[in-house]
Amino acid sequence: MAREIFGDVEMKWSKDHFPFTDPSFELEIFYNNEWLEILGSGVIHDEVMTSGSRNIDQEVGWAFGLGLERWAMKLYDIDDIR
Repeated sequence: MAREIFGDVEMKWSKDHFPFTDPSFELEIFYNNEWLEILGSGVIHDEVMTSGSRNIDQEVGWAFGLGLERWAMKLYDIDDIR
């Protein structure tokens, strides 16, 4: 999806930290001569899953967020999206 929107860009996965996932990763792309985080993701902590009434013996949760407003800001040169 990132290549479809941003073109043939260099990409890399990096370890990151998000409060409710472990391990956590982010997808970065090299766009307009800078590295941009465009997606955060990770495996949801067991405590979060059980708080949501999920059975951790049978399920694994995967969280991700695209940050679409950041994509729009970069693609359309928007300084302040508010």
